[in-house]
Amino acid sequence: MKITVLKGGLLAAMLCACAAALAQRPILIHSHNDYCRRVPFYQAYAQGVYSIEADLFLHEGQLLVGHDPEDLASDMTFEGLYVEPIVTLYARNGGRAWRGSDEALQLVIELKSETVPTLDAVTEVLSRYPEVFDPAVNPHAVRIAVTGRVPEPADFDKWPAWVRFDGRWDADYTPEQVAERKMEKGDGSLTLRLRRTKDIAAELGARKGGRLLVGFALETHDEEAHAEAKLERKNFDFVVLNSLRDAGAGFRGDTNKVTFIDRTGREALPLLSKSETAARIVDKIESLSK
Repeated sequence: MKITVLKGGLLAAMLCACAAALAQRPILIHSHNDYCRRVPFYQAYAQGVYSIEADLFLHEGQLLVGHDPEDLASDMTFEGLYVEPIVTLYARNGGRAWRGSDEALQLVIELKSETVPTLDAVTEVLSRYPEVFDPAVNPHAVRIAVTGRVPEPADFDKWPAWVRFDGRWDADYTPEQVAERKMEKGDGSLTLRLRRTKDIAAELGARKGGRLLVGFALETHDEEAHAEAKLERKNFDFVVLNSLRDAGAGFRGDTNKVTFIDRTGREALPLLSKSETAARIVDKIESLSK
């Protein structure tokens, strides 16, 4: 009885928080490994997060959410944690992710088990609700992005058009881009020609409207000049600058040292733990969102 009351109270609290989020514009932040949160989906949604991720395994006929096979539990289902809450919210919000808003919600699905049967199971579930997941039926539908064990590009059209696959935006996926056979080692050198892809951050900056856009810059020289150029070129609201010349910064440790750069100036933070650095970034976002 106590468990039922606690669950009911928690759900009611999250729905109230979600209702408060409806009046706010979504933030261009991705909820990575969202299922690890205390309340999957609802916690991120209530904070106005734009993109939410679930890792999926097809296990004994069920789509289960988890990072590794040993994490799987029968009550951690894709339908229960993500599909049903989204369908319920769309019904409450008049066919939109946020009531009275044209902003889209993205659901990122990372395929962790065998590609074809897992993706078939995902599309079978989502196809039951075209008014929620198919933009051809509802222009405000949830955007579905598939990553992880994606199929070969030549097979993309075997799944519904509303399924988008992770990959390079500018890739044509023509047969000429893939060697038909193994490239055997020879005596000479091998040259790989790389072409520029679209700048995703600049694309977001060009269409951000009233939303807040944060950029990150990892530099090795002329750090502040490069970061300030990115701020202007990509239309960021501020840039979080890392320099690999700073001791304790970068990827190889538990600390970081960053500088916030916006159009009013620079704010250099001291050496902090990475969790403290993340908290300061969130504080900066909140200060600019007021």
